[in-house]
This record gives sequence, structure tokens and C-alpha cells, in this order.
Amino acid sequence: MSDMNIETAPNVQASEHPEPASAPLPPSKKPPGPWMTVVKKFLRNPYAVTGLIVLLFFVV
Repeated sequence: MSDMNIETAPNVQASEHPEPASAPLPPSKKPPGPWMTVVKKFLRNPYAVTGLIVLLFFVV
């Protein structure tokens, strides 16, 4: 292997870069924070939302 270097490698030019095996991934969205996760889970629970509405009704 020591005799194979960039100057003597067949069919390879020093300026060529190998193609990536797959296309680059598209930029991903930033994952939601912990508070946003809690709010989303809370709003998906109809009993929790109903309890919040009743609690707010009693407070007001």
C-alpha cells in the first residue's frame, strides 16, 4: 500500500472529490422544546382541557 499514493493511483486526479453515496439530507426542523411537548399533549387530552375550563370558570 505504501507504493500507492495520489500521484500513482490509476484513474484518479488529485483535484477530484468522490461523490457522496447518497444525496445530502434536507435541513430538518428544530425539535420542539419540552414545554411545547407538554402543551401539545395537554391539548390532545379532552378531559384535561375540560378540567382547565371548569377551573378557570370557578376562579373567575
